[in-house]
Amino acid sequence: MEQIVEQNEKILQFNKEVLSNIEITQDKSIDFENKYAESNTKDKEEKIPERSLEAPGSERSLTGQQIGLTESLKTNTQVIKHMLKGSKLKICSYTIGTEAQTEMNLFYIENLVDKEILHQVKATISQFKVKYMLHPSVLIEELQAKGTGLSPTVQITERFDIIGNDLLQGKMVIIADNTPIAIIAPIVFWGLFQTQDEYYSSYGRLSNRIMRLIGFLLTMYLPAFYIATQRFHMEDIKKLPIGKHKTELINKFLYTGEILNGFWEMIFILFVLRIIYDTSLHIYKSLNLMITLLAVMIVGQYAVSTKIISSGGLIVGGFAQLCVYLVLVKGLLPMAATMRWVLIPIGWFFGYTGLIAAFLVFFIWGASLKPFGIHYFAPLIPFRPHEWKDTFWRGKLKQIVNSEHKYRMKK
Repeated sequence: MEQIVEQNEKILQFNKEVLSNIEITQDKSIDFENKYAESNTKDKEEKIPERSLEAPGSERSLTGQQIGLTESLKTNTQVIKHMLKGSKLKICSYTIGTEAQTEMNLFYIENLVDKEILHQVKATISQFKVKYMLHPSVLIEELQAKGTGLSPTVQITERFDIIGNDLLQGKMVIIADNTPIAIIAPIVFWGLFQTQDEYYSSYGRLSNRIMRLIGFLLTMYLPAFYIATQRFHMEDIKKLPIGKHKTELINKFLYTGEILNGFWEMIFILFVLRIIYDTSLHIYKSLNLMITLLAVMIVGQYAVSTKIISSGGLIVGGFAQLCVYLVLVKGLLPMAATMRWVLIPIGWFFGYTGLIAAFLVFFIWGASLKPFGIHYFAPLIPFRPHEWKDTFWRGKLKQIVNSEHKYRMKK
């Protein structure tokens, strides 16, 4: 009997061991499945190669930071966080697109940003519905204030130092994944003539912005002024008290009896320069030299020697095109180029009177704009001279850094 009991106990012990082995085997199989699932997830989320931080292609600086944004939203966010340590930086994340999704962050500093403008920007982004957004240009158009036409009411940049400086001035910055540019809002008109180098050096701090503003006006008005003088004011030049010899030189510069009159001459010159500009951007780099040589032969040599155009018209058109590059990066090119084409017929048909009237209309229209509820020409209109220390010239850095940046008039 005792032997039978011992055998039963051995059998029970054996069964327990078998069952425990089965449980262990099941646990191991579950672990294996989990590890296999995790490995598949890691394969799906494999990190793509990322471009390293390097100097931006535009807005180059001699003494400032030499790093620009990359196509990685995560990297850009980490750099901004590191730059603004200790501030009340807030980041709102959004996902844009129904067919293809793009991650996007909205940055602002909570105690500095204008709450009403922030609410407008958040509402615009929340209501922004598109199938995909591979480039933030579609969002830039959505943020563009209604009624502003070609006047930029948001700014784009590739520089981290500009982003940090604007955030500390109470502005907002939007950065999307897969693009190395940031959108800055709000902006005023005079801010489009500022560059970051002015805050790193005293060189040109009193003249650079005024020079860019003059260049912006020249690129729009100089061709129209030239043909208006040629058509309506040749006799007035003869009456100038500058001497007969100088008067003859000016007359020769303005009119030499070419095949094309002043109007069509300027249209031809600007059209050729536009062709050169577009082709140099969109063709192979190896062909840029050929385009330059062709342009020099067609416009600079044969067109002038065959009396199709005058040398004076070529100088005026070329100088007007050169002035465009002073404001090219800041987004003023569309407005400057469009206004130039509009002012040419005004100058040809109405002379100086038409050009002065067009300038007044342009100024009144700009002064009436209120993108995001702020005056576009502030602090000139409304007149706030105490804020001019960082408008037409760059004042003392300590005063600029410690000043309170407000975009609305205090009620």
